[in-house]
Amino acid sequence: MPSGIVQIDNATRANVNIDFMKSHANNGNFYELSYLVADIGAATTPSDIMSLSFTTPAATTATIFMTFAAQAAAAARWRVIEGKTGGGGTGTGDLTIYNAKRGSANTSSLISHAGTPATGKITYDNDLFTGGTSIIDLTLGEVREAYFRLAASTLYQSSIYLTANTAGSLRLSWIEMLSLE
Repeated sequence: MPSGIVQIDNATRANVNIDFMKSHANNGNFYELSYLVADIGAATTPSDIMSLSFTTPAATTATIFMTFAAQAAAAARWRVIEGKTGGGGTGTGDLTIYNAKRGSANTSSLISHAGTPATGKITYDNDLFTGGTSIIDLTLGEVREAYFRLAASTLYQSSIYLTANTAGSLRLSWIEMLSLE
């Protein structure tokens, strides 16, 4: 539906509205990635940590509006680090980012944290960043979400680590818009 035009449902004469996120999904600017580990461990070795890492694009490329989400089947610590100062390797591997508008040619401008960074990918790993700013640092008891407008050209990591052998998952959902600065 073109901007500024109000649509009316023919049967009920009600205004037709679509929410902000769905509107961007329909336009091919909404992306999502989720990652599940069936048995993360009990936070005694690096293999007991699950993390997703990426760098945001330059301000001239896109502005990222992201919802971070985490869930674990037992008590877990969830952290999102912005702009690390240490720690973390180059990642175990990269995950493909999916456009919510299936069949769209649009690709994400996020950049993986791999040894050879790749655009349109997010790195998974079992290594934590140190330093930087913890924009989320809390204990999970159920699914938790947080929404942020991310800084440009900045490295981010979302991670969970557990106190018991159990499953955990991380989800990232975001809109990419031309720079609003």
